[in-house]
Amino acid sequence: LNIQNKLTVRRRRESGQQLDDFIGLLLRAKPITSKGKAAETGSTETDESRDYEGHHINDGAESKAIEKQILDISKDREGDKEIEPLTDEEIIGNSLFFFIAGYEQMAATLSYLTYELALSPGAQEKLYQEVSAAATVTNPGSITDNNKNNTSTDHLEIPYDVLATLPYLDAVISESMRIHSSPMKLRRYAMDDYVLPGTGGVRVLKGQEVQIPTHGIHHVDEYFPDASRFIPERFMPENRHKLTPYTYLPFGVGPRYCVGMRFALMEVKYALAHIVRRYRFARSPETAMPPPVQKHPLLKIPQSVCLAIERRH
Repeated sequence: LNIQNKLTVRRRRESGQQLDDFIGLLLRAKPITSKGKAAETGSTETDESRDYEGHHINDGAESKAIEKQILDISKDREGDKEIEPLTDEEIIGNSLFFFIAGYEQMAATLSYLTYELALSPGAQEKLYQEVSAAATVTNPGSITDNNKNNTSTDHLEIPYDVLATLPYLDAVISESMRIHSSPMKLRRYAMDDYVLPGTGGVRVLKGQEVQIPTHGIHHVDEYFPDASRFIPERFMPENRHKLTPYTYLPFGVGPRYCVGMRFALMEVKYALAHIVRRYRFARSPETAMPPPVQKHPLLKIPQSVCLAIERRH
């Protein structure tokens, strides 16, 4: 926190130097009105940018209508009041959360992914075939006459615009994040008094905290048949419509879903694709099933994941 604070203060003083990193973006964030318009540009965010998040099953017409209704209520309450730029404290808090979720949580996600693939060799081979087919030579000049027939993956890369469109890679990651949910729960606060339907009159009061058990929802057979099994096909494009909206919540949902979602997915997809192309994972005598979990106030993090690893080429 001290390092983050010093970095933010220094960036404030060196206002003439602009860096296009996360802190720089927060420092340059424009004030916006509650109607979603940038104070200087008048631009408005649309839903189109979310159409490419293939793992997200909560973007049906009903869920978008509910989200629009929530945003409209907020606009009516706030009017055209301008929202102030982020304070130093808010920048530090967002930066800390961004890197904790984007690195520590993603390290745990990759550990669980390799664990599930080791226990599901068929899924691992299918993923390997998909990412291998997508790999291309990005630097032909690095291939000499001596190694031009070499089948090593060292000269092959997967452009991110291609990586983001691989359906089985997305499905494998989505299914692993469903089984090994992190964080374990979400916290929200009621904007109004609300009577929960079908509960005989249970009322949630305005301002009251509501905790949503992400891990529990992800393991309900009604929503995910045979929920304890690793079945990536649930999240394939041809099957995604069968899933119930608001039951897959690794990044939350709605206007306050995780700010680091796109960064996290880019990170884990890129890492997993490169790992699977180069290495094969298998269960070993030391593999604990399931892996022991650390005591952590926010995240589900494995203590250790012991696997057998073999280089493919």
